[in-house]
Amino acid sequence: VDEINEKTWVFEPEKPTRSTTACRIALRNNDALINIEVDVRHPTALPECCLLRGDHMVKFLGIKLCRNIHLWDPENSLLQNLKNVLEIDFPVHDILEESDLSTDCEICYAYQLDSAIPNQVCDNSHCGQPFHQICLYESLRGLLTSRQSIITLDIHSHFWGGDCLGKKR
Repeated sequence: VDEINEKTWVFEPEKPTRSTTACRIALRNNDALINIEVDVRHPTALPECCLLRGDHMVKFLGIKLCRNIHLWDPENSLLQNLKNVLEIDFPVHDILEESDLSTDCEICYAYQLDSAIPNQVCDNSHCGQPFHQICLYESLRGLLTSRQSIITLDIHSHFWGGDCLGKKR
């Protein structure tokens, strides 16, 4: 965990400790985030991973994860294994500016909203922006031109000049 904190950009928790078992880490340059949760009973095993961002990047990294899962080596560190399996280098907080990795909700422009963090992501490859679920809900409730279905929320917004999709996860 120390290596993750020192050599990556950990978004959440803001100040991870050695007892932290779950965190959200930046991948590449604002292309994606990964939530990882380490099993404390098996700390060298593959952690639970959840990729976040636009559908195009999630699919791309998901394919790499599936294709390279055999490269996971319990003798390597968590960070080295993630690098090997995902075939990426992680951005480091010290060399990037806050603005380089946008994680604020594109509706309310905040990262935390009543302790919730953005957990919905636009699947439009030209957007890929994060949203709080409640912000999407409230925005849709207020839009007369919005349509809501079970799987997809379609938003016609002046922010993007067209349709922007935020799929429910």
